[in-house]
Amino acid sequence: ARDAEAKAEAAREEAVAAQGEAESARGEAEKLVTFMLEDLRAKLSDVGKLDLMEAVESAVQEYYNSAPQNQGDTDSQEQRAKSLEAISDTYENQGRISEAVEAAEQSLAIWRSLFERSPGENRYRWNVANKHRWLAWLKEQGGDLDASNQHIDTGLDLISAVPLSSLGPEGISVLTELQRV
Repeated sequence: ARDAEAKAEAAREEAVAAQGEAESARGEAEKLVTFMLEDLRAKLSDVGKLDLMEAVESAVQEYYNSAPQNQGDTDSQEQRAKSLEAISDTYENQGRISEAVEAAEQSLAIWRSLFERSPGENRYRWNVANKHRWLAWLKEQGGDLDASNQHIDTGLDLISAVPLSSLGPEGISVLTELQRV
C-alpha cells in the first residue's frame, strides 16, 4: 500500500511539474504573440507594410484557436481580445469592413465577459466602451447608422455609469472619442 501511495505521489508531483512547464511555455508563447501584434505591427506600419500583418495575425488566431481556453486566465483572455482587435484593425485598413466587424465583436465579447466577472475593474469598463466606439465607427463605415448609434449609446452608458473624477486618462479618452463619433 505504501508503495502504491509513493507511486501516486510521484505521479502527482510529475503532473504538477508538467502543468507548470506547460503554463510557462504558454506564457512565453504569449510574449511572442504580444511582440508580433504590438512591436512588429508598429514597425511594419512605420514602413507601410501593414499588409504583412495579415499572415502574422492569422497564425496568432490559429494558435489561440488550438490552445485550450482557460476562462479563469485573464491575461490570456486579454491577449486573445487584443489579437482580435489587431485583426479587426488590419481588416478595416484593407476595406474589409464585415470581417473587421466580426473580429471586433469577438473582441468585445471577451472584454464584456472580463468586465462582467470584475465590474469594479475600470480597465475592463474602458475596453468594453472602447470596443463599442470602434464598432460604431465600423458600422458607420459599413452604412449601418442605427447599429453605429446603438454602439455609441452603449459605450456612453458604460462610461457615464462612473463619476467623471474616477475616469482617469484612459476613461476620459474613451469618453471623448465616443462623443466625437
